[in-house]
Amino acid sequence: MLAAYEADRAHARTAEGSPTEFQERAARRDGVVRYTAPSLVFHAGGDRLAEPDLAGAEAGLVSATGEGRVVRRPVGDGSLWSRA
Repeated sequence: MLAAYEADRAHARTAEGSPTEFQERAARRDGVVRYTAPSLVFHAGGDRLAEPDLAGAEAGLVSATGEGRVVRRPVGDGSLWSRA
């Protein structure tokens, strides 16, 4: 049981090969690429991270803006969305 816990913990802490490492937002400690903050790792089947539906997410946010639930603020070449 302890071995399974240790293996799961090590797997959850490694950022090697993740978007976090690609964006240079990970740290290398003791020769291992680690997340620098608490992180969630999502798995779907054999995939570690599914492709995001950016158009769908934006459509949902635009709809929520129209309903007055969120506010959009332009930031750089994107947007920052927050609760209204």
